[in-house]
Amino acid sequence: MLEELIQAPRLYQGRARMLAHCALAALAAGATAPATVHAQQTGADAADAASEGPALTEIIVTAQKRAQSLQDVPVSVQAVSGESLVNQGTTGLEALSTSVPTLHISYGGLSEQLFVRGVGSGSSAAFEQSVGLFQDGISMGVARLSRLAFLDTEQVEILKGPQSTLFGKSTIGGAINITSGQPRFTLEGQAVGLVDIDGGTRRSLEGYVTGPLSDRVAARLAVKASTSDGAFFNSYTDKRAPEEKSISGRFSLLANPTDNLELFASVQASRATSFGRSAQIGFVDTRFANVNSFVAQVRALDADEDFTASRFRSAGRNPNACDECGKDRAVIGTFRATLDVDFAKIVSLTGYIDSKWREQIDADATPLPIVNTFLNQSTKQFSQELRIESDPNQRFTYIGGIYFQNMQIDSIDSCSDFDLGVLGRTTRIRGCTTTYRDESTMGVFAQGTFEFAPGFRLTAGGRYQTSDRNIHNIRVVPAPGTGTTPSTDPVVLATAAAVLGQRPFDVKRSSGESKFTPSVSIEWEPYKGGLLYGSYRTGFKQGGFDSSIATFSDATYQFLPETAESFELGYKTSLFGRRGRLNVSAFSSTFNDLQLSSFNGVGFTVRNAAKARSRGVEAEAEFAVVDGVTIGGNLAYLDAYYVSYLNAPCYANQTAALGCVTTGGSRGQDLSGHTLAYSPNWSGSLFVNLRQPVGGGLVAIADGRVSARTSQEYGPDGDPNRITGGVALYDLRIGVGDADGRWELALVGKNLTNEYVPSFGFNVPLVAGAYTVQVDQPRVIAVQAKARF
Repeated sequence: MLEELIQAPRLYQGRARMLAHCALAALAAGATAPATVHAQQTGADAADAASEGPALTEIIVTAQKRAQSLQDVPVSVQAVSGESLVNQGTTGLEALSTSVPTLHISYGGLSEQLFVRGVGSGSSAAFEQSVGLFQDGISMGVARLSRLAFLDTEQVEILKGPQSTLFGKSTIGGAINITSGQPRFTLEGQAVGLVDIDGGTRRSLEGYVTGPLSDRVAARLAVKASTSDGAFFNSYTDKRAPEEKSISGRFSLLANPTDNLELFASVQASRATSFGRSAQIGFVDTRFANVNSFVAQVRALDADEDFTASRFRSAGRNPNACDECGKDRAVIGTFRATLDVDFAKIVSLTGYIDSKWREQIDADATPLPIVNTFLNQSTKQFSQELRIESDPNQRFTYIGGIYFQNMQIDSIDSCSDFDLGVLGRTTRIRGCTTTYRDESTMGVFAQGTFEFAPGFRLTAGGRYQTSDRNIHNIRVVPAPGTGTTPSTDPVVLATAAAVLGQRPFDVKRSSGESKFTPSVSIEWEPYKGGLLYGSYRTGFKQGGFDSSIATFSDATYQFLPETAESFELGYKTSLFGRRGRLNVSAFSSTFNDLQLSSFNGVGFTVRNAAKARSRGVEAEAEFAVVDGVTIGGNLAYLDAYYVSYLNAPCYANQTAALGCVTTGGSRGQDLSGHTLAYSPNWSGSLFVNLRQPVGGGLVAIADGRVSARTSQEYGPDGDPNRITGGVALYDLRIGVGDADGRWELALVGKNLTNEYVPSFGFNVPLVAGAYTVQVDQPRVIAVQAKARF
């Protein structure tokens, strides 16, 4: 492992530019400023800080399912506070990608891309998540829920590397742990309004109020509403896109019926609609005849289409509805009971999720009706955890428990329409699938820490879990114009098979796995405020069935489980008393039977890569320069690649000279040694936060950040047309506020240099050589007003 960590880096082009932006981060690198982390200080701590001068507040995290200082946790974790998310005008998880190195979150039509250190689930509904998402301890088992807007968030923690012992099987790459705002026994509230004035058209209003209902009961109500006409321009419809509306609300209660019993309950409901998209044709390879025909037909409908990147426009239009229409609804319920007995705490955590979403996609992102896709999915999830936590102040501490989860996912009449007339054929084909999935997971977990000598601790733990999955998968080729009625026309069936590879089937299958995932770590505190640790962790991700498969085959329908082993060395220390923090970690993770989805020209298919590895070094720090001025940043080097991936799918128009060979009647390439998607060699950010009095009871506010990375691929198949170059993004918030924090008025700027950043893409279905690209948001400047009481 150590040999892997010290091998010479394999650098991408553009490193010099990256280092120019992040040189300072090597000395003072930090994930977040004090304003960006949840802080807790006792009165004694505050007094000590005052006597020492400027000091950072303590970051409290729950990375080990109990409240601990970030500096005491032998895990690579970064925390971002809800206040920081509000100040930055952050709407959803995807915005964290710029401030947390080796984290990538983006959304591409029907899929969610959640990656940590180059490891993620990719574009398939058949996968469980590689990066687990949790809210108030409840597993959000469907990646679609990651699209929910932030609502009254107290803190977000990003845990890197396998977290299977305490968080379960869907965390082989890491976990995102969200803590919502909690009810308090003091009356307080906040309201924040934001209006885009340049680049975007968003208008949002959010706020919360909390306070006591009695001496033993407190409540909290949070609401957020947002609307936008879109930051992109559709040159075919002459309208902005995407149009989006959302509203969310949460009501929570906290009760202490007795001195040793705490009860927490919350219900959250969210609705969102969208019309239009930010996808566009980013590249066409005109060496191929089919692409030239495609270009001519598109320009006949939209003369402004230039088929080049670096512009914030789109041209898609589904003639039956829209280029992308979505409706999401979710209800999340949480109940937690904590009983404090003499020697430990007993915690019961119950979760329930009921979500539905419907999406219509113009998959070719042009005015042509080549492919239009309609999907419907509903999910119901119930989970129950019962655990015991020892007194954290003992020489031997422990946590253990049992976990159960059941999830039912129904995708009914999800169809794709292929207008083959556009491609020189006369037949119009529709393919539809209906899938019923029922999945159950049971687990037993435990972790104990023993201080075997002053300053030395050994932690060992593990989880034994069993998973069962049942699926009923139906594919039909409907008769044209009949909705979902199966066709008996031999011409229709033959065309669907020959051109799209689609054949009707109706199958039921079951699978199950059992796995023990151990972990161990050793810690040494060489001095007060310092921590050295080494850890070994394992991860497990269950196998499943490729429900999007076009033609059924037992040989390709089921994919294997994925496993991981990870080694990490870390060092955490305070700097100059409590004025600064520095955290450094080196890691090497190996993944066997890595689950991947690849685009085959019509849709996404699933397979296992033999082995992949992710290794690197991460550093973060922050420093209080003077009262009211903090600087910091972070820097990461990542080397993530396929160790062995023979017979990987060829990319569009890949020739034998480019590595695509035919063996045993199937085409494939050898991607061994190739870089994983979303794994730039270098990434990092620098920030400065300023709060300075200017007289008259006012405070000047300035928060600046530059985030940068080197080039990265946004596809798993080595396609050179899906590489995006290195980029630096600049964000700035400037304003003025009341010295007591009762109000603030600010300008918020994101992506100030208006950089064009592709985040997801694939080949246009049936048009090999033309690429659809999903693009991140352009420059947006907004006015923000905040009031507190």
